[in-house]
Amino acid sequence: MDGVNFLMEKLNNFPVIKVSLLFILVALVVLSGIKIGEIVGKFVYYILH
Repeated sequence: MDGVNFLMEKLNNFPVIKVSLLFILVALVVLSGIKIGEIVGKFVYYILH
């Protein structure tokens, strides 16, 4: 429980807006990463076959 309390204290130091923006940024990076991965995967597939 000490770890959970430590994390909660750290989160309380940040404004809610910053935390939500961070989550949105991570989500966008993950989604764009998946799209880029698909494009690169298809490109490599066409080169090799």
